[in-house]
Amino acid sequence: MAPADKVLQRVLDRLQDLPQLALPTDYPRPAGDHSLSLVEAREQRRLDSRTGAALLRLSLYDDHDGDTDSDSDNDSDDGTHRGSAAGIQARLAAAAAKSTAARSGPSAFHILLAAFTLLLHRYTGDTDLVIATSSPSSPEPLLLRIKLEPTDSFWSLVKRVQFLEQEAEDDKVPYDHLVEALPGHGKEAQREGGPAPPPVFRVRFIDQTEAPDSAFLEQTSLTTDLTVFVSTTPSAAAAADDSGAQTPGLASGATTPSSLRTSFQFTPPRISLTLSYNSLVFSQPRVALVLDQLAHLVHHAAAHPQDQVGSISLLTTKQRKLLPDPRADLEWTGFRGAITDIFSRNARAFPDRTCIVESLAPEHVGGRDGERTFTYRQIDEASNLLARHLVEGGVEREEVVTVYSTRGVDLVVAVMGILKAGATFSVIGASCFPLLKCTTTSSS
Repeated sequence: MAPADKVLQRVLDRLQDLPQLALPTDYPRPAGDHSLSLVEAREQRRLDSRTGAALLRLSLYDDHDGDTDSDSDNDSDDGTHRGSAAGIQARLAAAAAKSTAARSGPSAFHILLAAFTLLLHRYTGDTDLVIATSSPSSPEPLLLRIKLEPTDSFWSLVKRVQFLEQEAEDDKVPYDHLVEALPGHGKEAQREGGPAPPPVFRVRFIDQTEAPDSAFLEQTSLTTDLTVFVSTTPSAAAAADDSGAQTPGLASGATTPSSLRTSFQFTPPRISLTLSYNSLVFSQPRVALVLDQLAHLVHHAAAHPQDQVGSISLLTTKQRKLLPDPRADLEWTGFRGAITDIFSRNARAFPDRTCIVESLAPEHVGGRDGERTFTYRQIDEASNLLARHLVEGGVEREEVVTVYSTRGVDLVVAVMGILKAGATFSVIGASCFPLLKCTTTSSS
């Protein structure tokens, strides 16, 4: 087998039985002849300096930080004195190894791609995801098949993304050749008049600093739900945009490197995200939330890189301000009693205080301006009489008593009396049963 065929076979082995991503949507997907309809919209977000600092912190994270080298002179394994020639050479070799390890650490692109993968996993519950991404060395795209479990740590996901990208880079195959060789996706699967083959992927994560293949983007746009375009912004300019002045600690000529695959050893990356989506399927608030949650995950992971991906909260700061705090005191100990008990206490404390003012047409009642006024004592006594009548009539606790009434004092007395009897009520108005009133009138 030729080397190129071996590479293709390795890629096909990794892409066997491809899963189909089913993202939750805001609107029904177009069907039938309109299944490939697309109205593209874009949401852009420039990540602030805090997010850039979080990316830098994660790119420099070492999960073996606890195994640090000691500065003690007795720390040499071979007994060589640190000041000797052999000791200096050993220290230089260790420094070189450490520098190599740092250069092989994850970049901002890997971290953001891992955060995006985590979001897809949490949105769908899928543990097997296929994401199209850009190659760091050529315009040819890469297909990453990322498998994860809720118990995986975020840091292990970052390292897995980094490894899978390198693996796909080593076995790079032209996308057209790959699709043609994939079972169920080649030309033989695209029979005239038959159903179109399922898409190889539904989401793309593209590094715009690497000049991606525009033909590939156009070719796959109709079958793609979401595309994240990541680009860099000069640090000095972005810092000025954030605060109107340059960020302290940055040199006047310091800028973010042009490639997102570059290790950011000294300068936090300044990054812009553009999320392209089909507005026939997703709403703008939903897409804006995706970008907010992506930045939130970066902040959380920078502080807790070993947290499990299934336990990281997706609630952003904006959402927490809108939602009630589940840990807040509900003041159950401050329960003042049932509404009937509170009303009766008020009636005893303020019997002559006005409780209800009912407005009626002047011809219906002889009061001034057609008003009738009722005190707390009157409503309390009337509802007590009704409650006793209901209990003596056989109404039991939690039974439903139907009230036929319009809005007025009679309805208030009826509701309060039913509640005092231990029952509950259901109100129907004259508009619901217009014939009932006529029947009652004619029979009386």
